[in-house]
Amino acid sequence: MLYEKKRTFTRAPIALDDVAFAVGVPAYAGQTLNAVEANAGTLDYEEQNQHFPEENTIEVIGWEDASSATGSATVEFTLQSSAEGDTWKDEVSFIVGVDEIKRNRLVRRFTIPAGAMRHMRSKLTVGTEVFTGGKILAMVRPL
Repeated sequence: MLYEKKRTFTRAPIALDDVAFAVGVPAYAGQTLNAVEANAGTLDYEEQNQHFPEENTIEVIGWEDASSATGSATVEFTLQSSAEGDTWKDEVSFIVGVDEIKRNRLVRRFTIPAGAMRHMRSKLTVGTEVFTGGKILAMVRPL
């Protein structure tokens, strides 16, 4: 029997002031968040008893209000997929500012592209300045 697990990028909401984040340096969120690409793991949609339902969405939700020293921090969120977990393709990308990340507020929702492959992760790149606080929850939700 096929079923769908709850799929979140990392097992807990992602703290934007985590040490993994530096301006202009990507951090990766799969099963965990890590500045080292190979250590983040992936969400695997073809593991035993899993399926990849069509038209799943990615939701990014504010878990805690974000903050930064001058209020100008940004983060670029990129959904990546891979057939084998080694070579990655960018699927969807968007940039959000510190003022858009508020507790219990939907930051973005988008449909996973039809061509997305077996493994997925998110790449987060901080832009103008580091965050001093805030958390987001990024999750896959079946329609």
